[in-house]
Amino acid sequence: MADDTLKKLGKVQSADQGRDAIHIAVLTMQAVADFHIYGKLWVDKAGALTVNEVPSNVGIVDPFLPPGTKVSKGDWYYVYLNPGSITGLVHVWTHPDFPERPMAAPPDAEAVIPYGVIVDRAKQRVDAFCRGSEMSLDYQEFIDLFENGHSGHYSFNGDYIYSGDEEISSEVPVAIIRDVETIIGRSVYERDEPLWFRCAC
Repeated sequence: MADDTLKKLGKVQSADQGRDAIHIAVLTMQAVADFHIYGKLWVDKAGALTVNEVPSNVGIVDPFLPPGTKVSKGDWYYVYLNPGSITGLVHVWTHPDFPERPMAAPPDAEAVIPYGVIVDRAKQRVDAFCRGSEMSLDYQEFIDLFENGHSGHYSFNGDYIYSGDEEISSEVPVAIIRDVETIIGRSVYERDEPLWFRCAC
């Protein structure tokens, strides 16, 4: 039963799943730069952090670290490896990406931008986009559009932005959408191409 449960982690469950006990592999990793905990952080095998899930991620920073916790460069922290990624387990597990000792930051590791700085920069880029766009939405209204699916006379259905009474020929770059996702903490647009406006009139 434990193997089945492990495969179901990260998914919405049914009421009949019941309870179980599972093994989740953890690894101590050394921070390559200062960062703060303000939400879920993914990490790759070199210690680089991201706020979005990408294929190079091997796990997440300890989700039990309280929000606001500062991890300084050189500090050690737990990484919870992706479920099902380890190749052996007897409490001392094996994994293809990690040697059998704590992962020290490599001496030439690229500095990781703190999460709070990532969010602040995303907000600045989104605000600049709104001020230069044809849309009549300010920063907060633009964020509301993606978070709630509507804002003012605009609506967003996951594929397009619709305007009920404006004729707009414009697009939102993918980079801006990813900034919005960083700010609101979830994915809103799955494509790797610009998001277009469509007039609903």
